Amino acid sequence: PKTKTEFAYQYDAIANYQDIVAGKKSPDTLGVSAPSKYVLKIQLSQPTPYFASQMTGYYPTNEAAVKRYGKQFGTSADKIVTNGAYKIKNFNTTSDSWDYVKDPEYFAKKAVKIAKVHVTVLKDSSTIDNLFATGKLDDAPLSGNLIQKEAKNPALTKTVAANMNYLQFNTKNPQLNNVNLRRAVSAALDRQAMTTKVLQDGSKPAKAF
Repeated sequence: PKTKTEFAYQYDAIANYQDIVAGKKSPDTLGVSAPSKYVLKIQLSQPTPYFASQMTGYYPTNEAAVKRYGKQFGTSADKIVTNGAYKIKNFNTTSDSWDYVKDPEYFAKKAVKIAKVHVTVLKDSSTIDNLFATGKLDDAPLSGNLIQKEAKNPALTKTVAANMNYLQFNTKNPQLNNVNLRRAVSAALDRQAMTTKVLQDGSKPAKAF
């Protein structure tokens, strides 16, 4: 509640999480523990098939750095600690571009062939397509009509990703708070047509969340 993170829902399945957010239980009761130095144990309140794949994006945080920078931790490149092949440069919370620079201290630095990667945030698909076509982008995501346009482009590569798209209803709206209405919308939605004719990116219809 204090930070108003948009991704707090990812923790809903953890035991006691919802009661803690509601102020009914102490944070100490959260179903997360470290029984040993290298083991993290997470207890769920109910079976959640996607939880394990959801956690692949998480990683240990450097405790010393968190204590040193406090609330500023992670807000800029000089307040981020990493241990991968690259260090992040020219980044802050309002950046629409930043750089990944090869880390000379990385244990397998000889295997890292790319010295620098420049990342730019682009929201318009046509702009992305034009920049890629003119050689100003080396990698760009495609969806919808652009996939059909570039279907024969030898540079097009398809990869499998653990992503899920879904409709979320604002149940504070009296009409949308009607469970039967939401079920009707779900029943009427042609998921096959959505994936093959709208997204056109290889997505498959999801029958469950």
